[in-house]
Amino acid sequence: MKPTAQKYAQALYEAVKQSKPDQAKQVIRNFVSLLAANNDIAKAEKIISLFDRIWKKEQGVAEVQVESARKLDKTTLDAVRVYLRDLTGADEVEIKENVDKSILGGVVFRHEDKIWDGSLRSNLIELKNKIIK
Repeated sequence: MKPTAQKYAQALYEAVKQSKPDQAKQVIRNFVSLLAANNDIAKAEKIISLFDRIWKKEQGVAEVQVESARKLDKTTLDAVRVYLRDLTGADEVEIKENVDKSILGGVVFRHEDKIWDGSLRSNLIELKNKIIK
């Protein structure tokens, strides 16, 4: 059975973590050779993405997707970053902002497999459903 991209990424992380900085290039060269030998070069992009996630998580960095109806200003983003740091328990938060006018107002946070939906659209749908019952 061939390793998944997740298993490759985890193995690469462990190998790089245990190597000295000057050895990391050789570890990566060996890893790429392994991918080629296993005919898994096509998985490289996914492996890199997963490796990046693993690395950031181990370094205490949380990547959070923030959706809002309009672009958030710097002051608001700073406040959101502090809130998300407390919410996720991370030392640092990287925000990937997305504007989605369909949410009408408020914000939606996505981190790993969790979603915190504080959008006006969701609140209106919830209110409508309660009224209908």
